[in-house]
Amino acid sequence: MAAFGVPAMAGAWAWNRGRGNPVPPLMIRSMLGALVVFEMCALLGLGGLARDAWVGGWGLAASLALRAALGSVGSWVVAGAVFGVTALAASEFGFQWVGRLAGALTIHPLRALGAMAAEWRAAQARVPKVAPRKPKAVRPAPAQEPAPKPRITAGVAASPSAEALSQMALPLEKKTAMKPTTKPARPESPRAAVAAEGENGALDALPSLSLLAMPTQQEDLITASDLTAEANLLVSKLADFAIEGRVTEIHPGPVVTTFEFEPAAGVKVNQIVSREDDLALALRAQRIRILAPIPGKGAVGVEIPNRRRRTVYLREVLSSSQYEQSQAALKLPMGVDVVGQPFVADLTKMPHLLVAGATGSGKSVCLNALISGLLFQHGPKSLQMVMIDPKMLELSVYNGIPHLVMPVVTEPKRASRALRWAVSEMEKRYKLMATCGARNIAAYNDKVSLGQVPSGPAAPDGREAAPPDRLSFVVVVIDELADLMLTAPAEIEEPIARLAQMARAVGIHLVLATQRPSVDVITGVIKANFPGAENLLGHGDMLFTPAGKPEPCRVHGAFVSEEEAARVVEFWKARATPAFAPPLATEAKLPEVDENGEGAVDDEEDELIREAARLVVTHQQGSTSLLQRRLKVGYSRAGRLMDQLENLGVVGPFQGSKARDVLVDERWLEERGFE
Repeated sequence: MAAFGVPAMAGAWAWNRGRGNPVPPLMIRSMLGALVVFEMCALLGLGGLARDAWVGGWGLAASLALRAALGSVGSWVVAGAVFGVTALAASEFGFQWVGRLAGALTIHPLRALGAMAAEWRAAQARVPKVAPRKPKAVRPAPAQEPAPKPRITAGVAASPSAEALSQMALPLEKKTAMKPTTKPARPESPRAAVAAEGENGALDALPSLSLLAMPTQQEDLITASDLTAEANLLVSKLADFAIEGRVTEIHPGPVVTTFEFEPAAGVKVNQIVSREDDLALALRAQRIRILAPIPGKGAVGVEIPNRRRRTVYLREVLSSSQYEQSQAALKLPMGVDVVGQPFVADLTKMPHLLVAGATGSGKSVCLNALISGLLFQHGPKSLQMVMIDPKMLELSVYNGIPHLVMPVVTEPKRASRALRWAVSEMEKRYKLMATCGARNIAAYNDKVSLGQVPSGPAAPDGREAAPPDRLSFVVVVIDELADLMLTAPAEIEEPIARLAQMARAVGIHLVLATQRPSVDVITGVIKANFPGAENLLGHGDMLFTPAGKPEPCRVHGAFVSEEEAARVVEFWKARATPAFAPPLATEAKLPEVDENGEGAVDDEEDELIREAARLVVTHQQGSTSLLQRRLKVGYSRAGRLMDQLENLGVVGPFQGSKARDVLVDERWLEERGFE
């Protein structure tokens, strides 16, 4: 077997001749070759191979001697080392080749890793350190100790000091946005989900987030280098206006980026605020909003729109930890704030919401997002809704959900009927709470759960009255309040004012949307514009004023498409149909119009009959002047209402100058649906 080493040795010698390497003497080459063959025989003998076929007598004798002197392990180590050295010398490759091979396998990779580590450390020294979204409170350096002027690189204006850049909070490593997907998965059919639950599935089973689309945008829309360059440019432009300072923190968001600028000693805040338009021109930004100063900080906030804005999806807010951990009874997914954190509001603490903005600002999308958020949180047993949509476009899609008390109102003249129902429901709930001493809806529901609310009177057949039910929240949504105020201001203003003042405790809340929050639309409530609203970017960009806070905060509204809203509606339609309870009973029908037109009334008078009946029975006085004063109507209209009440059997016949007799009591009104 060792004879195979001879042609290998000859090949190595031929290779060296071809390369022109120096040739050792023939005697030395012959001795080294014979020694290599002998050592190969010894190694084969150590392996335990047969003497005749593989090893030979010399190999067997050498292997036995080595094993006797050094043992099994030692003989292999010594024989292998001697064979390696002898083979290198006999093949004429030399020990330099071994050194080069070892360097290529060990030293060169180590040198490459060291160079990469040095480049990484140099890059970290040039780029500001990345901090979380909620940076630790770092005290800025005193203004009286100016930092040395840094080196200005090509294409970058005068930059802040290295110390200031090290304090910047650039939350870029951890993105809150979800990874892009190629195509939103088709959600499961709501009706199929209901069929899977069975016929006795729970009515209040809440919809799944799979009904909403996943974000499809890239998350890496802004880098640390872009933010640093923007901060450098901001400081440079302010320096052109003789405003010295530095940027201490940077908070990037999906739509705008907030730069916290700390002015130098002696710089007035008004100097920075007055340069708002100049900064927008210098930075080539659409609009710039300056928050001077930031509450709780000695800095001025400069909000600059991003070059590439990111759409905020409703699913991001509903799946966030802020939404899931909120203990609010009516959680509103408003969107995200300027730093990209989900913003969730509580409607019960507001207690009413006014959404105002011009066309294209995103009012309707905001309403759809808020309504969808409520539908994801509550079933029809815990939430009832009244929707008024004079435009007949936005809220009609929700017709058929079991949460509706009545169909979506699209006629302005019938809107007062819906609002008066809400007022009547408010008064009814106050009476219920007075029976058990509850101060709000939460306390009343707790008493119902504990069985501390007295039941009603027993039935005529002797059966005990059913225990009282828990009260559900009622949300009244009006899409365009200005149209209602133009059509019927008197009939709309009074119930809205009563609901706004008293409905909070009983769980009734208003959500109003209008284009003009002026005095003629919101009478006596809003007297001035919102400061900073002119700097908004539209498409869901809003200023939200939370309850109890003097300053509004900027929020980017969540987007929900028509397809997503339709899927949520289909989910609830598949579970139940709305059980409408008309405010006017079947007995309270108006007389038919005769052929001469006598007795013809419009819808507004139809809506006033219920209120007129309550007034007459409460005061026990069938007087036309009473209806004029309380309902704010003319004499002829009040007279027609009194005639209709006579036809319904509420009051007696005309008695000249005396008031008519009242023939019924409040219980009669309750039995016939007037209460």
